[in-house]
Amino acid sequence: MSRLTPLIALSFFLVLIFLFTPAEARRYRDCKDDAKGNLKLAFDYMKANMSVLKNDYEFNGRMPRTDERIRRRMDRELDDTNVHCHGPGEPRCRAGFGRSGGVMTHRIHICFRKFLSESNSFCALLEILAHEYAHSIGMPRQLIGHNTSDALDAPRMFGRFVRDLCVQDNMDRQLLPLPDPPAVPAPNNATQGITLFSQTSLRNRGRNFTSGSQDLMRFGPDLREIGRDDSTSSLQVLSSNWEVCERRDFLGWCLVVQAGQVINRLSDFSINNEISSLREITTPRTGLTLFKDRERQGLSRNFTDENRDLTQMNLNDQASSLAVHTGTWEVCRKKDFQDCVMVNANEDDLRTRGIDNRITSLRPR
Repeated sequence: MSRLTPLIALSFFLVLIFLFTPAEARRYRDCKDDAKGNLKLAFDYMKANMSVLKNDYEFNGRMPRTDERIRRRMDRELDDTNVHCHGPGEPRCRAGFGRSGGVMTHRIHICFRKFLSESNSFCALLEILAHEYAHSIGMPRQLIGHNTSDALDAPRMFGRFVRDLCVQDNMDRQLLPLPDPPAVPAPNNATQGITLFSQTSLRNRGRNFTSGSQDLMRFGPDLREIGRDDSTSSLQVLSSNWEVCERRDFLGWCLVVQAGQVINRLSDFSINNEISSLREITTPRTGLTLFKDRERQGLSRNFTDENRDLTQMNLNDQASSLAVHTGTWEVCRKKDFQDCVMVNANEDDLRTRGIDNRITSLRPR
């Protein structure tokens, strides 16, 4: 008898076991009924919203070929992804709630019992599943610090994007033992605030922020927290006036938009896929505002106090006009208030003052 015969028989036996094992059992290995049921609901939610996940999440616009390859994988490989549930004391559960088995295996390892003891939220479970799924389809992560609490690379932001979508659909709830009926999506039809869209002409799902809301205070300074960093291509202002900025914490150049305004292409304002923070403007401007374009047009930045070096804010040598709201200001060609001119009124063309695209520091006098 050939030595290969037992190996062939064993392989044939394993294939038979695989073929006659129910698909659900294969997909949810070692998962109890409540884990299996809630994980299935999470997969179903991702599948139902696949067009939003593919078209609204901007994980790396600077690598178009990688971007396109991963978007193709998103839809094609979701049904082929399997989950292995692990107990709290197992090695895979010591560092967190989940791990990915890799691009080739399409297996996600979930520490469901540990998660239940610490969170028990459907949208939080969805975040973990989406995060690990992003790994399994090859979404690139940062090489150092990925597992730290403040990491904000593509897979982690994708998980936060999906969780935020779930919350916006009013789907968040405690994980309930089946067969309790699942929650039904109930998205809000926004009538107030501002809505950001990742597509031009207000297409696909938008993310709405309203005046004084908890999510505006929490996420407005840093849109990475909900996976919306550098992903806005159009917007609609439903009420109030707003400022959208190219860097988090309202830094860099900003665009002020007014109630009723619709911008179908933010590329017309040189801020397409660059918005990282936003806030409502509730009081009249004071101090001084620099504008990137002449005639006080385009991107702007408001100041109420001194700034010694505008290079720290990505504003150095870029202003072409300014507005003085209150007081007299010293605007300088060099940092630390050197080589300055005084202004106390609006300047629509800074070429007349010899400081066009040359302002590096400023302060009130």
